[in-house]
Order: sequence, then structure tokens, then C-alpha cells
Amino acid sequence: MCPHPQGPRGKTAAFYNSTERGGKRWFGASVGRGLLLSVVTLIGVFVIAEAVTRIVYQPPNLGRVIHFDENLGWSLKPNSRLRSVDYMRDFDYVIDVNSFGMREREFSWEKEPSKTRVLVIGDSFTFGTGIDAKWRFSDIMNRALEGEAEVLNASVPGWGTDQELIHYETVARGLRPDLVILTVMIANDIMNNILDHLMLRSAPKPRFFLEADTLRLVKIDVASPASQGKRSFRSMLKHSRFLVFIKRRIDILTYKRRARIAAVAADSGVDEEWMPNYPSHWVVYEREYRPEFERGWRLTEALIERFAERCDEDGAKLLVFAFPLKFEVDDEWRRVLYQRTGLDSTRYDRAKPYQRLKEFGAAHGIDVIYPLDEFREAAARQPQYFLVDGHPSSAGNLTAARVLLEALSERGYVNFDVQSMDMPDDLGR
Repeated sequence: MCPHPQGPRGKTAAFYNSTERGGKRWFGASVGRGLLLSVVTLIGVFVIAEAVTRIVYQPPNLGRVIHFDENLGWSLKPNSRLRSVDYMRDFDYVIDVNSFGMREREFSWEKEPSKTRVLVIGDSFTFGTGIDAKWRFSDIMNRALEGEAEVLNASVPGWGTDQELIHYETVARGLRPDLVILTVMIANDIMNNILDHLMLRSAPKPRFFLEADTLRLVKIDVASPASQGKRSFRSMLKHSRFLVFIKRRIDILTYKRRARIAAVAADSGVDEEWMPNYPSHWVVYEREYRPEFERGWRLTEALIERFAERCDEDGAKLLVFAFPLKFEVDDEWRRVLYQRTGLDSTRYDRAKPYQRLKEFGAAHGIDVIYPLDEFREAAARQPQYFLVDGHPSSAGNLTAARVLLEALSERGYVNFDVQSMDMPDDLGR
């Protein structure tokens, strides 16, 4: 038997095996070179597109005014500026942050003895999400009280009562305010106070726990360098001008489609397709609280009580301003919301949380204002909130300013006649 099987024309099997292996290596190398060439080409096209886009496209929202804060979770970045545009919510406004890390004009840290200093602190409602700073209720108040008092706004979007308290204890009390107006968003704050949620991917928040009527603070566990590197990579991708351009073109097309739907909406003026999903935060309106949420209520009350104690130590007064929410003021918005979500409205009591807040304030000598009637009356004349968002518009901020100016005058903090207050010719957005 022949030791080497013969193939056609006398070629051995070993020859064919060798040729086959060589062919596979050549094919594999060819595919690899092709893939490498494709990747290099795509990278080249992306680099060229990025370079061209950076020359011809200068969009808003490229900066960031909120950054990581190891004490608060997140805070405003000093001396930063951003034009914030959100086509989904019809927002287009400018955010300027001063050297003290406040969305506020530059001012002297030292208080003028002849002026009453009012400090306003809260979350996005008080920060003025969706409107330029001049239309916020704090700025309207400041202009109205010019010469007699100065109103300063230290609010940051997403903050809960816990972060607001920490900020006051560590920073804002140094402003030596005579009056502190703590704004409360009843549907947000209780949940925010019991959650370790993220405002930024790099920013967990601090939390308080109530143990035997004593508040215990759990500080932030600062992220590891490895996770910081991952965040930097995500940030780099997020700030690609070319990818931003593509995303925003899609957003604009989506916005225009929804705008057409809104234009032919029902006579109620509420487009159900724009309504948000029913937030879990609104468990605050339930007639019967679950144990964990009741604990959140007690925690929030303890935070407010400590806030009042700190103000008293500083010779200041605390006034709690419960900002009415669109859900409470706008009957049609609420009706469509219930209809869209299929929730049973009989399960909820909109007055319950505010009654509890007022009773708590009365028991602890804390002034609480909840101007629901004033907002409903104003809403009958002009919408007080954005159409597709729950934040107050400039009109809603004007109503808040009127309510607070009247309250401050009645309580003797300032001498101001609200009836003489000029109505702005242009309320902006």
C-alpha cells in the first residue's frame, strides 16, 4: 500500500491539507484587514463629521451648571453659564451662576445693616426651571422691595429638604438672613428625603435617618477612580458635537409631530399624549399611608423642625412656603391624568398632606403658607404652569411673589403695599 495517498495529478493529501490551511489563513487575514479598514474608515468619517460640525454648529446645552458635590450630592458650579433648551417641554432659557454657586446676581456676602435679607431655598420650582431668572418669584420680590430688602435665591434642581438643610447649616447661614423661606414641593420632597437617588450619574445624595427622634446623617460614599473613568468616557461621548446634532434633529422632529397633535387636540386644550406617567411621588395624596411612607413624613417633619431651630439660633425666622402644584390647581390636567392612568381618584385626598403640614407648623411654631385659593383664582385668568410640564410659568411665579409679599408685609418683615405692585407688561414664558 502506498505510504502517501495520491490525489489528482499525483498530489498528496498532505499538500492539499497544507494548501487548505494556507487558504484559511489568507481568508482570515483578508477579513481582518477588511474589518480594520472599515473601522478606520468609520473613525475617519466620524472625525471629519465632528470637525465640520464643531465649525458650523453651535448649539445650546453643551455646558453644565450642575456638578458633583461631596457634601450635597450636587450643587451649582460657580461662574458657569448655560442656555438650556428642551424641545419636549418648550423650555428655552439662560442659567447664569454667580461666584458663590447660586443662580443669582453677584452680591456682597456681607449684609447691609439697613436692609432685611431674605433667603429663599428650594428645588427646581424655586430655582426657576423653564424661565429666565428675572421672572422667578424671588427676583420679582427683590425688585419690588428694592431699597428696603434684598432677596437671594439659593435653590438647586432636585434637592430635597435634607440637602437644603445641609446647605443652610454649612454655607447659607453665613449670609446672616433675617428671614428664610423654605419652599416645599409636597409631592417630591418626602420621597426625595427617603431615597438615595441620583441626580447625576456621578452624584448620589446624602441621607438622614430618624432614630429615636434624633436625626443621623449618612454622608456620600465618594465614587472610586475606576467608576470616575467610566463617567469621563460617557461624558466624552455625550459631548460629541456630531452626536448632539443628530440627537437634537430627532428631538425637533418629535417636537413638531407632537405640536401638530396638540394643535388639533380636544377643546379642553390638554393633549393626553403629552401627559406624563403618574409619578410614584404622589403617594403623598393617598388617604392611608403605608408604614415606610409614614416614616418619610416623620423624617421630613424632623428636618423642617431642625431647620427652624437653626434659623432661631441665627436670629432668623423660618417661613415654609408650600408651592401649589399643577395637579392641585389645574382641574382639567388632573382629570385627564386620572383618565390616562386609570387611577381611582377616590383613593386620593389632595388636601390631606397640606392639612398635616399646617398642623405640624402650628404645633412647632413654624409659619406655613399654602396659597391654593390664590393660585386657583389666578389660573382662572391665566395659566400658571407650562402646558406640558408641571413647573410654574412666569405667571405662576408672579402669583407666588404677590402672595409672599403680602404675607411678609402682614407679618411685619417688610412694609409693602401689594396693591401698588406694577403688573409687568411682558411676563416672558
